[in-house]
Amino acid sequence: MDQGITQRKKIQRAKLDPKLYAKTATYASVGEGIVRCESLVHLSILQAETSSFRLLLSKDVSLLDV
Repeated sequence: MDQGITQRKKIQRAKLDPKLYAKTATYASVGEGIVRCESLVHLSILQAETSSFRLLLSKDVSLLDV
């Protein structure tokens, strides 16, 4: 009886940096002394995984709602 030798190696996965793609759409309306902008940001994770992300706004921008 032929007995074969079986070896199993654990495959190491390469550690990849997350890659994200952001698609944005902005609607702006002008009123008396004010410009109101509404932006929609759609994020897609293309590679790896991420536990968080950050959106940066200028200091002169007021965030009203999320």
